[in-house]
Amino acid sequence: MERPKERFPHTLKLSFTAGHHTSDESYGTRVNGRSDHDITLGLVEHVTNVPATAPERDLLSEGLESVRVQVAAREAR
Repeated sequence: MERPKERFPHTLKLSFTAGHHTSDESYGTRVNGRSDHDITLGLVEHVTNVPATAPERDLLSEGLESVRVQVAAREAR
């Protein structure tokens, strides 16, 4: 909480409320078997409360593929 206080020194009160999960499953269990693309789409929807648009889905797909290529190249060294 110290970093937000430094960034927003005139804030009267800072509080954190943990998100509500509808399941007692761990995060790992909830994402097991889902693709990286599906997980990121779920994050976008969770944060914005609306599904990703087609252009956003395409950008996420391109970004994830770029990361995969970079990791594969690094591991091939």
